[in-house]
Amino acid sequence: MHSLSAESVLRLAETREPLPEHLPRNTSLLCRAARSVDLLDLDNARLALDSLSSDIDPALAALRPLLEAQYCLRRGNAVATGPIETHIQEALQLCADQDHAVRARALLVRASAALRRDDFLLAETTLPEVVQAARPDDPVRIHAANAWASVMQGLGAWHEAEYTLRRLIELRRDDPVGSAITAGAYARQCLDFGKYSEALSIAEDVLTRHELRLERLSTIRLHTLALEAAIEGNNETKRTHYAQSLCLDLAQSSSGHYLEGFGYRVLALDASKTGDTTKARRYLNLASGLMNTLDAQLLLEATEAILFGSDHDYETTLAKLRVQSNSLGLTQAELTLIAHGVRRAGEAG
Repeated sequence: MHSLSAESVLRLAETREPLPEHLPRNTSLLCRAARSVDLLDLDNARLALDSLSSDIDPALAALRPLLEAQYCLRRGNAVATGPIETHIQEALQLCADQDHAVRARALLVRASAALRRDDFLLAETTLPEVVQAARPDDPVRIHAANAWASVMQGLGAWHEAEYTLRRLIELRRDDPVGSAITAGAYARQCLDFGKYSEALSIAEDVLTRHELRLERLSTIRLHTLALEAAIEGNNETKRTHYAQSLCLDLAQSSSGHYLEGFGYRVLALDASKTGDTTKARRYLNLASGLMNTLDAQLLLEATEAILFGSDHDYETTLAKLRVQSNSLGLTQAELTLIAHGVRRAGEAG
């Protein structure tokens, strides 16, 4: 039977390579859980984690609390902050000195959870530890850098966040996954501040260089951003092209990932722009089944108010967003950007 290290399990999950055959049962379950968490397939992640027996290989023991911490974080429940830290501490205690991948990811979860609580000081001090723990070629460093940009956004340092993301894009030009992650984050910031042409250019640059090497979910994200930029920027030629591309993407994808939901949401905006309210409502219904977190559901509610409601509807939604922001676990950056987007769309409507 094959024997895998903790780092090998995590790398397999993130690269989507086929899992080796004849793995021990617990090792196979950890691989499934890691991949499911990474894909935000949380039901299957929970099933795999609950199926683990107590006799886990000591070399892999730190993976269980790490995956539990990642699972809690991806559930998006601010109430889970306590359990998250408990799992992180257990993972750090169990991982050996050579478990660089486990240590780096546990620390990244700590920083990400801190961002959820608007604890920018803890995030700011933890992220350098992530980079220090990770090997030079570990993709977790990309996530850490993007989290650092979120710290800057949360502190209102938008120009510094922009500089960081632009620099990361330059450094990762030959890395399909890294480019997609960072370009997506930068394009999102451009969209939220009305830089539609720049957002479209960023998404198109990555698609031009890497589309054939990207997985479906990455192309869905980039096509979603490109379509939204084309809609907001009134670029009819690009709008038609990316609406067709995104429809094709979604027709060929069935992962149930939340990025598919965001794609359907933007297709609803596109359908509304062309006057097809029936199709717009259908797309919003499809999005609702995929965007399951409370903050995402509130964003959909705001979108519906913008497309089909009155001025009072979206103003009410904005007020509701502010009141519920703490219970939703939104960072100040997320709250600012979502509120800005809702207000902008409402004014445009």
